[in-house]
Amino acid sequence: MRILVTGATGFVGTHVVAHLRKSGHEVVLGVRRSQMSETAAAVSVVSSDSGQDELHRAVNGVEAVVHLAARVHVMHDTAVDPSAEFEKVNTAWTDRLAMAAKSAGVRRFVFLSSIKVNGESTRDHPFSATDDVDPRDPYGRSKWLAEQALSRLADDYFRVVVLRTPLVYGPGVGGNFVRLLGLVRSGIPLPLGGISNRRTMTSISNLVDAILYSIEAPLGDYTLALVADGESYSTPGLLREIALASRRPSRVFWFPFGPIDTAARLVGRGEVTRRLSESLEVTPGSSSQSWSWRPAQPPVGEIERTVMWHAHAGEGKQQS
Repeated sequence: MRILVTGATGFVGTHVVAHLRKSGHEVVLGVRRSQMSETAAAVSVVSSDSGQDELHRAVNGVEAVVHLAARVHVMHDTAVDPSAEFEKVNTAWTDRLAMAAKSAGVRRFVFLSSIKVNGESTRDHPFSATDDVDPRDPYGRSKWLAEQALSRLADDYFRVVVLRTPLVYGPGVGGNFVRLLGLVRSGIPLPLGGISNRRTMTSISNLVDAILYSIEAPLGDYTLALVADGESYSTPGLLREIALASRRPSRVFWFPFGPIDTAARLVGRGEVTRRLSESLEVTPGSSSQSWSWRPAQPPVGEIERTVMWHAHAGEGKQQS
């Protein structure tokens, strides 16, 4: 099958492209102009600034689209109007790309959404595919608007799969997860043992497997699924798991979290402590009866793979 993957050079995209090729699919790399490089692979220049003619050329001859490219959530957004920017990239572009794909005869459109459509945190029970939505920020709302646009386009010929996922980790990851890896690797004592939250993540292995399933499985006209690992961790539990995989002593110790949170808020870092302390649990699954995917890889092994990558990446930097 010939498949266009947008965001092909990003963290998730590089893993998805490799997995699809290994499975025998022909992949067209959807990239921005600034990301063009010498490659023997088929490449389409496609972005939120592409006109409809460019979008039609990108999907011409393609049987499926995996739309990963997005304007991602950032803690300190410098855009003059963040909501407008998120909707331009995550909503309007998704809608225009899907319309071009449908008119070109594409049969399957897979869209990577976010668990932030469901909300920011959980209390009494994990998020599930049948829960009401509650997006709280411009990023989450832009993804929810995109989901609604796709649901209106879906039919028996143009089948749409929307995948909501929490934090994705694995070799090549950046952001908050790699910061946790660095903290454990540094050996700094961490006074986070007083946190009793539960958070679910998604390993890149499980995510790319779910994307391949979304392309190949006999699904209905519109499928919404929550993709996540089958286990959750507390923040101190995750740090201890990382330390174990790193063959390092765990430096996590108990300390009341209230004073830490208060101090962080006073210096404008309350968002960091909120993410460390709140729960966000996800139950993998779908409201569609035709969806039968389940996470195959347990997080213990996937955390170890990520730790090994991070250690080797650090050694490479030291040598250079």
